[in-house]
Amino acid sequence: MRARLVLRRGLGIVPFVGFAGLVSALGGSSCGGAIVLTPGDGGDGPGDASSHVSSSSSPNSSSGGSSSGSVGTGSSSGMFGTGSSSGSGSEGTTMVTVALLSGADWPWFPGGLGGADGGALGPAALVCVDEGVPANCPAGAIYEIPGASSATGWSASYPGAYWIWRGDVTPSGDADLAIAVFQKTFLLGSNPTGQLQMAADDFVEVLVNGRLAGSSGSITDESVAWQSQNNLTTVDLTPYLTSGSNTLTIVGQNGPGSYAGCSPCPYSSNTAGVIFGGSITSGGMGSVAQ
Repeated sequence: MRARLVLRRGLGIVPFVGFAGLVSALGGSSCGGAIVLTPGDGGDGPGDASSHVSSSSSPNSSSGGSSSGSVGTGSSSGMFGTGSSSGSGSEGTTMVTVALLSGADWPWFPGGLGGADGGALGPAALVCVDEGVPANCPAGAIYEIPGASSATGWSASYPGAYWIWRGDVTPSGDADLAIAVFQKTFLLGSNPTGQLQMAADDFVEVLVNGRLAGSSGSITDESVAWQSQNNLTTVDLTPYLTSGSNTLTIVGQNGPGSYAGCSPCPYSSNTAGVIFGGSITSGGMGSVAQ
């Protein structure tokens, strides 16, 4: 949003970040008929997959029967790998939680504020204000030279999440009002619930199954845009989720050149990004496809 000189941290100016690894489900244990599947931390590095799946059992008043749950992940081709947990007894309804964390494993798509209008183009790019802002700015991210701007911004953060932008971003590329679309599809079980927290430079919206669930920031009011990149906005996803296939779309948009004091502006002068984190929980199953 402010004038910035953009570099690849530790690499100079090089092509954007490569594909992230797959999401993986780790281990399972049972105790007294309850099944718990524990995911990896996922917050140690941007290359770790940022949609994690875990499951646990909760008491059920019905007598007898069994409970089962499966978790899984998908590659960028949309194919599923699976892990599963199951148990039998007088109690236990398996609840599966999918963690949502912005990172390089979120694919970006062509499209606009209405969502994607084509296939995935590759992984999101990791971006920062500078090598120390945000505090978890990863190696290889695009960032400005420290001290190049008097206003840092991007103080909004979420544990394990990274600021991202469209995968084709370059320092000299067109930036004014540019749009970035990120999307994943989830298979959910019964009674799904979810919440997402998000921030942006300069505007972001979240769509669930094509329906607008919430937004933050502005491309017409710079003060609102500034608040958006420094504060998380919470969105309730529950009213828009259904059992079965659900598509979550995050759309970010950069502000006009006037926000950065230039027009037209390259990305190096008018930077942009989004960050988000949250989770979706449902009964009996949960899996992720990119």
